[in-house]
Amino acid sequence: MCVPINGAVTGVRCDGLIIDDPVQVKDVLHNAALVKKRSIEANQKIDVALGTRLNDEKSAIKVLIMQRVCNGDPADVAISRLGKNGRAVVLPMEYDPHHEYRYDKDWRTEPGELLHPARFTKAGE
Repeated sequence: MCVPINGAVTGVRCDGLIIDDPVQVKDVLHNAALVKKRSIEANQKIDVALGTRLNDEKSAIKVLIMQRVCNGDPADVAISRLGKNGRAVVLPMEYDPHHEYRYDKDWRTEPGELLHPARFTKAGE
């Protein structure tokens, strides 16, 4: 079943969640207050509505795919809650070999190397 982040999930149970882009970056990019507001709303939806839909909280698979937008956004909250079986796969736009959550299978080797150089340029270029 697939629903938008603000869609109805009442009565639906599941063994896993895949949440893709709960905060639409293009809609809030230049408005810090709106970024924070949408992040809070997304966190509440994930915790209150989606989290209660799981058949078994301990065995459920939970995947969050998103671009970081601010402190306290859903990715920040998810990373802070990782248990011993949790894992964060973080792929920054520019490679940082010292990033706290550096993904050990990241194919890049040079600091500053772009995630997808055919699509993006370095900041300020």
